[in-house]
Amino acid sequence: MTKMKLEISNIPFSKTDEKRCVTLPSRLNVSLAEEIGIHIGDGSMGIYGNTSLYSLRGHLHKDREFYDLFLKNLYERIFNIDVNLREWSDVYGFQYGSKAIINFKQNVLCLPLGPKKSISIPSILFSKKKFLIACILGIFDTDGNIYFEKKPSDSMYPRISINTISKPLAFQIEHILENLLRFNLSVCEVKPFKPNWSTRYDIVVRGHENFKKWIKIIGSNHPMHKKGFKIWKNS
Repeated sequence: MTKMKLEISNIPFSKTDEKRCVTLPSRLNVSLAEEIGIHIGDGSMGIYGNTSLYSLRGHLHKDREFYDLFLKNLYERIFNIDVNLREWSDVYGFQYGSKAIINFKQNVLCLPLGPKKSISIPSILFSKKKFLIACILGIFDTDGNIYFEKKPSDSMYPRISINTISKPLAFQIEHILENLLRFNLSVCEVKPFKPNWSTRYDIVVRGHENFKKWIKIIGSNHPMHKKGFKIWKNS
């Protein structure tokens, strides 16, 4: 696999971006690949008149520590931006206006504006396994969960799930986890319970060996997931 350089010479900075000292990555790296996964999970972006706006929002309580301790620093490291984390009615995160970042994400990374019902992992990440692992990590930390099932012979049977409404993304994650990383998994299509809901796809990885492998290969930067790993190790 060859190194892939991101061509950004045609992505202009607006005057606002210049004043804010926004920088754009010149090469694909693991941190950017992880941020792409985070964007796929919690991110959204759009152009509203003359305003290009990127938003990242997670659960008001469960994700607060993740945003405070990890994500704020990640965006400073990648884009040189100091995001202002805040609460909305039921979410926690930030909005950031930047034409350069939106153009970069849309035209270089090929991430969509508006709804993410058919979002997928950008093809540039398939150049190296480490980029796909980092992207899965970002998706897991935003759209993933850890559960411990109670079974007759095992009260701490681990289960990892990633949930998405994007069918193409679900198939990509299935392919990466099953064929590239050799996890045993299942994919379940969950029909909507209400008329305005979308069909959901659950990618589920079960069992102690899979769980141990996930910790070793993919891991997590989310405090709640790290706590789940620790509980399992100490059980």
